[in-house]
Amino acid sequence: MKAALARLVARRLRARASQAGYAAVMVALLLPIVFLGCAAFAVDTARWYVEAERVQRAADAAALAGVVWMPADFATAKTAALAEAKRNGYDDASSTVTVVVAPGDKPSHLQVTINSTVTNNFGSAIGSPSTTVGRSATADYAGGLSMGSPCNEFGSDPDTALSSGNARSGNCSDAGDFWANVGSLKATKVSGDAFQDNVCASGVDGCTSSSGPNTDYDPDGYLYTVNTTAALNNVNLEVFDPALIAVGDHCTSNNLALAKALTSTDVANASTRYKEGDGPYCTGDNDFGSGTGYTNQVSTDFTVRLMGAADDPTRPTTWPEMTPTQCPGAKPYKGYDGDLSKALNKGNSTTYDSYVAANFRRWVPLCTLGSLPKDSKLAIQVKTNGVGNDNGNGHNRFGLRGYSSSSTTGKDSLSIAAFNKMAVYANVQGGSSRFFLTRVPSAAKGQTLAVSLFDIGDISGGTGTLKFIAPSESGITFTNCLMVGKVNTTDADCQIPVDGTFGGKWQNVYIQIPNTYTCYDSLPTGCWVKLNYDLTGTSSAQDTTSWESSIDGDPVRLIK
Repeated sequence: MKAALARLVARRLRARASQAGYAAVMVALLLPIVFLGCAAFAVDTARWYVEAERVQRAADAAALAGVVWMPADFATAKTAALAEAKRNGYDDASSTVTVVVAPGDKPSHLQVTINSTVTNNFGSAIGSPSTTVGRSATADYAGGLSMGSPCNEFGSDPDTALSSGNARSGNCSDAGDFWANVGSLKATKVSGDAFQDNVCASGVDGCTSSSGPNTDYDPDGYLYTVNTTAALNNVNLEVFDPALIAVGDHCTSNNLALAKALTSTDVANASTRYKEGDGPYCTGDNDFGSGTGYTNQVSTDFTVRLMGAADDPTRPTTWPEMTPTQCPGAKPYKGYDGDLSKALNKGNSTTYDSYVAANFRRWVPLCTLGSLPKDSKLAIQVKTNGVGNDNGNGHNRFGLRGYSSSSTTGKDSLSIAAFNKMAVYANVQGGSSRFFLTRVPSAAKGQTLAVSLFDIGDISGGTGTLKFIAPSESGITFTNCLMVGKVNTTDADCQIPVDGTFGGKWQNVYIQIPNTYTCYDSLPTGCWVKLNYDLTGTSSAQDTTSWESSIDGDPVRLIK
C-alpha cells in the first residue's frame, strides 16, 4: 500500500514539473508580445496626446486670426485662418491634414476644426497603422464699435437735395443734427474735445495737473470707417467745410452779415449759404487764439486709407494710405480767420481768396474711386497735429459723405461711422434730439456696453435729460444702468440729468446687455443704441462733446 501511494505521488510531482516547464515556455514566448503591445500602445498614446495639444494650439491660433473679419467678410476670415493653420504646421493641402473653417453659432463667431492623421510607430505591428487626432476652436470678435451714423453721411448736410446720387440715404432719417469736431494741441480740454485738445486746466478730468498732460490725448486723431455692403462704381468721398474758417460757435464773426449780401461769389445762393447766425450752414468753426487771416491758424489733415487683404481690421491707422492721384483732396487744409465779406467777394480781385471760397461751406472732394468691391473698408483719418502749424488754437467742424455718382441707390450701400470714439459739435435748440450713439451687435448679449461721455452739459436755462435707448427691433428697454463720474448712481431708466455743471467732466455709463438681446445684424440701421437729449423747458445746448464706447472684455477671445 505504501509503495503504491509513493508511486502516485511521484507521478503527480513529475506532471507538475512537466506543466511548470510548459508554463515557463509559454511565458517566455508570450511575454515579449504582451510587453511589446503595451509598449506600443503607451508610446503611440503619448504621441497622440502631444499631437492633440499641437492641433488645439493651431486651431486656437487660426480661429483668432480669422475671426476679426467676422461677420462681414467670411471669405477673408477663412483665408486668414487657413494661412495661420499652415504657419503652425497644418496645411489643408496636405494628405494627412484637413482644416475646416466655418461660421459659428453667432455672426461674430468663427469655428476652426483641424484633423491630423499620424502614423503609429508601434501600433502598426498590431494592426493599427495610423490614428486621426482632431480638435476645434471657436473665437468671438467684439471689434471696434461704430459710432454716430449708420448711413452714408457723418454729420449734418445742408445740401441733401442736390441730386439723387449724392443725396442723404434713407438710413440717415433718424440722425440728429451735429458736426464732426476736431480740436487742436493748443486748445484747452475744457472746450470739450477730450482726444485732440491738449491743454489742461484745474479740475478737468484726465488732466494730471493744471499744466497737464492730458492723458486722453490721441496723436492719431479721429478715424471714420467707410464700409460698402455692395459693389459700387464711381465712388466719391467728400468733406463739407474741411478747413477751420473761423465764424464762431454761432456763426456771428468775421462779417458774415455782409458776406451774404455779396453779388459776385463762387456760389449761386450766397444769401443762404453765407448767412450769419445758427442755421443749416453754420458749422461753428471757432478760432480760440488771436491772429488775422492765416497767421497762426489751425491746419486740419485728412488722410484716406484702404484696408488690404492682409491688414488688421482692428487697426485702421496701419492700413496703407491711398495715393494723391486717387485722393487728391486728402491733404492738410490751412485755417483762416479774417473778413469773409472780402475773402468771398469775387468782384474784388485784391481781397478775393479762391482757397477760402472753394472750401467754405461747400462739399470738397477727398477721393474719386473707379470702383469698390462689396465689403470694402476704408478709413478717413482726421487730425490737427504735425501738419505744419501746431501752435494753432481752435475747433474745426465738418461733415463727411460718400456716394456713387452712377447709381441712385448706391448711397444706401455705403456707410461712414466714427471708429470707437468721436467728438461732435451739437447745436440743439430746445425740444429734443436723438443721436445714433453706437452699434451693438447680437453677439454682445450677456456682456456690458461701456460708454464714456465728456463735457455733455453746457445747457442754459434749466436741466435736461440724456437717455440711452435700446435698438427698437430688440424689444428691450435698458434698465439699472450704472453711472460713474459726475453722477454716481444706478438708474432704473438709464437716463442722466444734465446741466451746465458737466464741463470738463467724464460721465461713464455701464449698460448690461441681457442674455436675450438680439437685433438686425444684417441691416445697416440694425443694432444701433441711441442717445436721446430731452431739453424741453431749457433754452438750448450748444456744445462740443466727446464720446467713446466699447464692449467690456477682450474684443478677440476664444469661447470654446
